[in-house]
Amino acid sequence: MVSPYRARGNTDVTPQEATVRNLAALKNLGPASAAMLEAAGLHSAEQLRAVGAVEAWCQAKVCNPRGVSLVLLYALQGALSDCHWNALPDAFRAALREAAAARLDSLTVD
Repeated sequence: MVSPYRARGNTDVTPQEATVRNLAALKNLGPASAAMLEAAGLHSAEQLRAVGAVEAWCQAKVCNPRGVSLVLLYALQGALSDCHWNALPDAFRAALREAAAARLDSLTVD
């Protein structure tokens, strides 16, 4: 099936494909992670940098509670720090988890 964007004669990537490629170009992030961020309203690497790993993860978690794991949180921080997520120190990961849990609680409290 041809996308409506390409059906109009456009041969470049669609705007959504460009967004996913932009985010997926960051270290630790691929098309699936980029799609989760896109669904959460984060459309560029610049937006990710502006909100930070914890806020981006929380927005993605709210949009997709079952599909978003803590590995995405670590991957986002690694992407912003330009390091592999597995290289983040355990204490730093613990601090990320605590910050994410607190932020997520503030988003879901009625």
